[in-house]
Amino acid sequence: MASRLALALCLFMVAACGDDDGSGVDAGAGLDAAAEDAGTGEDAGTGEEDAGGGDVVTAFCEAAIARDEMCGETPPDLAECVAEQACTLGGVFRPDAAAEVARCVGDLACDASDDPCYSATGLGLDPSEGAAAYTVACTTRRDECGAPFSDDFCFFDLAAEGVYEALGACLEQDCDTVRPCLLDVVTCAE
Repeated sequence: MASRLALALCLFMVAACGDDDGSGVDAGAGLDAAAEDAGTGEDAGTGEEDAGGGDVVTAFCEAAIARDEMCGETPPDLAECVAEQACTLGGVFRPDAAAEVARCVGDLACDASDDPCYSATGLGLDPSEGAAAYTVACTTRRDECGAPFSDDFCFFDLAAEGVYEALGACLEQDCDTVRPCLLDVVTCAE
């Protein structure tokens, strides 16, 4: 389950996360309550504090655990979840979006798609600079390659500074290596 959470944050937007290809991942619930209980301050994660005073990553993971339990799924281990999400929420998403993603995912019903939680439109935020150009480049490359990766990768519009450059470099690779490269970027693999 924790690895599914890591992929969920990859990118709603990104491949392994979308419901449109049957691999949807829904995680989180009751973030507001979890955030109030988190009280972890700034540590393993973004360093960004949520409304409850805790770290956004910890609050996201606590909400994901609460939601999984509520929905009858096996929840991830908190420490493992925080370790896996620290990069995605703390580096792939821009800071203002990370807290909104966590809140949105935390409020999902058990049968709800998480797609709106990973888009600027769904969260009521402005897209990141460079998002439109990246979307065009990504969808074009996906079509050229015969769709070897989910279109969720192409509609990631909440990236932190520098992320579109890294994702764009992946699009320049051979078709069979584009998807693994995109996953590496969004999961902060080295």
